[in-house]
Formats: sequence, structure tokens, C-alpha cells
Amino acid sequence: TTIVFISLWYSNKLINRLKKEENRRVQFYGEVIKYITAQDNCEVNFLFEHVLRQSEDDINLISVPAIITDENFNIIHHNLGRKISHLPEDKQKEYLQKELEKMKKSGMPPIKIEYIPGKYNFVFYRESDTLQKLKRYPYFVITAIIFLVLILGLSFYLIRKSEQNKLWMALSKETAHQLGTPISGLMGWIELLKLTDNQEIQEYVNEMSKDVEKLMLITERFSKIGSKPELEPMNLKKIIEETANYVISRVSRENISFEFNYNIPDNVVVYGNPTLFGWVIENLLKNAVDALKNKKQGKIIISCSANGNWVNIDIQDTGKGISHNQKNKIFKAGWTTKKRGWGIGLHLSKRIIEQYHKGKLFLKWTEEGKGTIFRIKLKIHKR
Repeated sequence: TTIVFISLWYSNKLINRLKKEENRRVQFYGEVIKYITAQDNCEVNFLFEHVLRQSEDDINLISVPAIITDENFNIIHHNLGRKISHLPEDKQKEYLQKELEKMKKSGMPPIKIEYIPGKYNFVFYRESDTLQKLKRYPYFVITAIIFLVLILGLSFYLIRKSEQNKLWMALSKETAHQLGTPISGLMGWIELLKLTDNQEIQEYVNEMSKDVEKLMLITERFSKIGSKPELEPMNLKKIIEETANYVISRVSRENISFEFNYNIPDNVVVYGNPTLFGWVIENLLKNAVDALKNKKQGKIIISCSANGNWVNIDIQDTGKGISHNQKNKIFKAGWTTKKRGWGIGLHLSKRIIEQYHKGKLFLKWTEEGKGTIFRIKLKIHKR
């Protein structure tokens, strides 16, 4: 800001100085014309030819565009020959007339020359082309600076985002690696326990096996987050139903009911990664369950439909809703309203859908005390 201000101030100061100098120069030549006119008319022609006429190398003694008229404003001489030499004669007259009108409106008073008592000529002029270009120069510089700042800001943002992506990948791979060893140990102990004949222990072992399978699934999810996952045709109905059944089995609340509406034709194909997509559905369903925590009766509705080139998957709850102040924060990493939680569920879900699946995940609707709808949009693969 300081650089821009100093640049504008200095440029305006320089422009005003040049403007005054041009005005003095035109005034000076006006005085010369008055003097020569009082001496001899032939000297006036010499002055017009060598002072106002534009030379072949585009230089004249008066760098300010000037037009001399009689007292009826008929054009007598000018120094715009270089600009109009390529035009037909009628177009030259039209151009000069327009230029004269501009000079009249420029705010610079014409110089009045009395060549004989009671008879006058007028010298009209405006700012030189150089001065006009100089006036535009600071804005060009400011535009260039702003453009440069934007480029630097965008570059910094992209570099920072790239570093964040690398950090996410590194953490995900490390998490998957760290989980692998204890899970392998647990699987070994479960196999040993299965050799016992105690029926009660076998029931516990079965439940432990389910939890270990879940841990293995979590490990696979983090492993796929840490690298570019392979996309394949997904059975959306199967993935959503299996994920919903898992969440339902873990919900110990009789006050929550689930509804599943699937209206997608069999010929519609959606590509994605089943493991990661199931993770997104699980995160959204768990959030819906948490939203119904203080409700006596609540409902979670999962709706799937095809619309144009997109498949829409809506997950709706009749919970507490999201306040206006929280709407813009829900997808930010680390933000959560829960006492226990990392605040990365929705953030990761959005990354999975938008970066890996090239789809969209957004908050479709919410109202405090009435509920929330999250929508996933996935592109339909054309056969």
C-alpha cells in the first residue's frame, strides 16, 4: 500500500510539473506568434511551417497537439499532419474538427492572437500524447503490482496446500503402518481362542473378530488416503446398506429409526473406491446419530436418485440442525462441536468425494431444531 501511494504521489507531482511546462511552452509560442504577426505576414508562414508543422521523424518544436483557427474557428494550421496523412482529405477535415472540439472541452483556454487591430486568431491545444501516456503509467504499474501480488499469493496458497496434502498422506500411511502390527497380533490371539471348547468364550471371540475386521477396514482406509486409490464401478445400494447396518448395530437407541430410499436405475454406473466411499457414508451417518442425541424420537433418511449426469445421495436427520455461524466451519479440519473428537470427519469426507471421486459434498439444508441434509453428488459414467 505504501509503495502504491508513493508511486501515485510522485507520478502526479511529475505530471503536474510537465503539464505546467507544456502550458508555458504554448503560451510562449503564442507570444512569439503575436510578435511576428505584428512584423510581417510572411514570417507567420515561416513560424507555422517550422514551429507547428510535424517533421518526418515525428518531432516538432511544440510537442503539444495544437490547432490555429481564425476568429470564426475555421482551421488555418495544425501540427497533426503525421496522424492524418494516411486519411483521405474529407476524413482529415472530419478528424481535425473532432480534435478541435476535444481541445475546446479540454479546459485549457485558447491563446488569442491579434494579428491586426480587431482581427484575431486562436491557438487551441491539449495535453501531449506523452503526458497522457504518463498519466496512465502509474495505473499500469499498480495493475502489474496487484497482478504480481495475486500470483505470489496463489503460488503460496498452492504450495501450502500441496504441503498439507503431503502431510495428510504421510500421516495416513504412518497410521496404517502403525495399526498393522497390533492388528496382526490380535488376529493371532483370536485364532488361538477359537481352539477352545468354551461356548461363552466363542461368543466373545466372534465379537472380537468383528471389531478386528473393523480395525482392518480402518487401516485399509488410511492406506488408501495416503495414496491415489483405484476407482471401479460401485454398487451404491450394497455399500450404503452395509454401512448403514453397521452404524445401526452400534446405535443403542430405540428412539432412532432409519429409512432408505433407493431410486437409481440398474443401468446407471458410478465409479469410485468402495472402501473410501463407505467411510464417507459412515461419517455422515454417525454425525446424523449425534445430531439426534437429545431427541426423544428421531429419524435418519438416506435417499438416492439420478438426475441428469449426476447421482444424488442425501443423508437427512431430524436432529438439532446447524446454526448460521457454524455453516461455514463444518468442513474445516479440526473444527468440531463434540467434546470428544478430532474434527476431521467431514473434512476428510469432503476431500475423498471431491479430490478422489471428482464429485461434490455440501450442506444442502439445515434449520435449527428441525434437522440437516448433506448431499453427495457423483458423476454418472456413460457406457
